[in-house]
Amino acid sequence: MKKHDVVMIGGGHNGLVAACYLQRAGLDVIVLEKNDWVGGAATSRELTPGYLYSNCSYVCSLFRPEIMRDLELPKHGLQVIAYEGGAVFTRDGDYLASYRDHDSHRREFARYSRRDAEAYERYARDVTRQCRFIQPLLMRTAPDPFGFRPRDISELLYLAKKFGEFSPHEMAQTLRFWTMSISDFLDEYFETDVIKAYLALSGIIGTALGPMSPGTAYVLLHHYMGEVDGSVGAWGYARGGMGAVTQALARSFEASGGTIRTGADVVKVMTRGGKASGVVLAGGEEVRGKLVVSNADVKRTFLKLVDEDALPEDFVHRVKHFKMRGSSGKLNIALDSLPEFPALPAYAATCILRTRSSAWSVPMTTGRTDAGRPTPSSTW
Repeated sequence: MKKHDVVMIGGGHNGLVAACYLQRAGLDVIVLEKNDWVGGAATSRELTPGYLYSNCSYVCSLFRPEIMRDLELPKHGLQVIAYEGGAVFTRDGDYLASYRDHDSHRREFARYSRRDAEAYERYARDVTRQCRFIQPLLMRTAPDPFGFRPRDISELLYLAKKFGEFSPHEMAQTLRFWTMSISDFLDEYFETDVIKAYLALSGIIGTALGPMSPGTAYVLLHHYMGEVDGSVGAWGYARGGMGAVTQALARSFEASGGTIRTGADVVKVMTRGGKASGVVLAGGEEVRGKLVVSNADVKRTFLKLVDEDALPEDFVHRVKHFKMRGSSGKLNIALDSLPEFPALPAYAATCILRTRSSAWSVPMTTGRTDAGRPTPSSTW
């Protein structure tokens, strides 16, 4: 039986990135994916004949350009197009447009409040300062604060040096920012509800929290640290859907000599002497490896795939109580043309229309327009 250097459980985008780097480092890596396709949450599937959908993930932003360059993903077909803007519609028939261009965005705020337009400059400056502190850390390995290994000590010293670049006032503001709610943070800059509501979305999306929950101000940074084609803070759409990201990763991995097996459902991680030695597939086949890496979630990995007896008791306890509840839903709508809203104020409190795409979301109840056409069902 062949023994691989690395057995990767799951072919999601994180697993494929790790597999690509390990393969390029000279190791023999095999990726085992239970589905008949790779991609995990970053997939594009034909759920309805003739329509290709990005099933879960739908925009690209925090996928680091360093990774794209290292793995030569454009060479393997990946193209990300910057998201230009959108609009928030209000009950009275007005709207608040959003633009990628800073000055255009500021002028739109001025339609509602000159004071908020001026505050937007201060707001953008303060958020950018926080991004500049956090962004370099995205490509570094977090240290163990209780460890004494040279790497942990070195990383802690790096963090202390970065934080020491702030003035005492900026240090206090940074610590306060990390713990405050997005609602309190925005109240310090803006007076107009529609502007605050638009910006608050970036603090709660992807969480199970509300705008007044502590810590949501920090979530805002994840929507400002992204980068698309050199444009910092931009979001983008992968041409061909989000599955194009993982398809490019798969091609890059295979081009460097890696092996992908689909339809290979891992049901158990084998352990020997306190170390993983391989995996068992649903049909009973064993795949041996010197190292086993799991792209499955932490609970599935350590509570279902690994025998509890092979793990420390306190570790199992922490995994069982790890919170990972989701908070998002996605509704896919196939349109034969751009939507029209002849009776929008009667049915929608807020609508975010993503321009240059047929993907759009409307938080509202299902109803009918004055023209007799069905309105889209709500997203939640």
